[in-house]
Amino acid sequence: MFQYNLEDGYEHNIQPVSTVTISGDRKLQSVGTDVKILFNQNPTFADKTLIINDSDFEKLSADITGSAGIANLFQFQNWEDSYAGVCEVKEYLQESNQLNEDEQTYYELSSKVEKYQDAKKSGQFLLFLMAFVIGLMIMAEFLLIHSRIQAEKEENSRVVCSLRMLGMIDKEIVKCLCYKNFLRFIPPSVVGTILSFLPSYYLNESYGMGTNGILAGIVFGVIMTVGTFVVIRRYSEKEEKLYESGFIIQGRGFFERIF
Repeated sequence: MFQYNLEDGYEHNIQPVSTVTISGDRKLQSVGTDVKILFNQNPTFADKTLIINDSDFEKLSADITGSAGIANLFQFQNWEDSYAGVCEVKEYLQESNQLNEDEQTYYELSSKVEKYQDAKKSGQFLLFLMAFVIGLMIMAEFLLIHSRIQAEKEENSRVVCSLRMLGMIDKEIVKCLCYKNFLRFIPPSVVGTILSFLPSYYLNESYGMGTNGILAGIVFGVIMTVGTFVVIRRYSEKEEKLYESGFIIQGRGFFERIF
C-alpha cells in the first residue's frame, strides 16, 4: 500500500513489490498494490505499508521481537479543530515518557492537522502577498490614469465650459464624463481579467483545480469591474465640480474681455 497523494505536486516512486522477505527466510507473496491514504504519516512508519492476513500476522508477531509495537489510530469528525488537543497530548506524552528527543520521535503523537495548519498559514500568507501585489498594480493603474486626466484638466475645463454655454445641464455633463472615464478605466480591467485566465488555470491544474482557478479569476474580474463602475461615477461627479469652478473663472474673464 502506497500512502501517497498523487495530486500533491510532488514526484513519487511507486514500484510494485512482488515478494517480501521477512526474518531472513520467511517470504510473503504480494497479491496486488494500491495507492490510498489510510492514516497520516509518522516517523515510525515506512514509505510503504504492508497489509497481511490474520494468520500470517500471528506467525510474524510470534517470531519478530524488539521491532514490534502497537499504533493507536484515532479518527475525528472535525479533525480541523483538533490542533490544540494534539499539542496538549504531545506535551503530556513528552512529560510522561521521559525520553530524549531522538527516542521521543518514534513515540510522539502525529496528526495531519499539523500539516493542515502549516498549509493553511502558507495559503493565508500567499493570499495576502497576492492581494498586496494586485492592490499595488491596480493602484498604479488608477494613479497613471488619474495623472493623465489631471494633465488634461485645462483642456477638459474648456470643453465643459463650451458645453455649458450650449445649454447642457450638470447631469448630462456628468454622464459625458462617466463615458470618457469608462473608456479609460474599464478596458485595462477587462483585458487584465482575460489575460489572467491562462496562468490561473495552469497554476491550479497541478492540484486538479484549473477550472476553479478560472472561475476565481472571473469572479474577481466581475467584482473589480462593478467596483470600478461605482468609483467612476463618484470620480466623474467630483471632476464635474472641479470643472465647474474653472468655468466660473473662465466665464468672468470672458465677460471682462467683452466689456
